[in-house]
Amino acid sequence: MRNTAQESNTRVCEAYTYMNTEIIKQPDTGDAVLQLKKYIAKSAAEQETLSSEINVGIQIYSHRRG
Repeated sequence: MRNTAQESNTRVCEAYTYMNTEIIKQPDTGDAVLQLKKYIAKSAAEQETLSSEINVGIQIYSHRRG
C-alpha cells in the first residue's frame, strides 16, 4: 500500500512538473500559440484527473490514521 501511494505521488508530481514546463514556454509563432492553447485546454481535464487521484490518496491516508 505504501509503495502504491508513493508511486501515485511521484506520478502526480511528474505530471504537474511536465504541465508547468509546457505552459511556461513562450510561443514564437501563431501556430505555437494555437498549440499552447490546445494544450492548456487538454491539461484542464488532466488536472481534474490528478485532483481526483490526490483526493483518493488523502481519503486513504485519513482512514489509515483515523
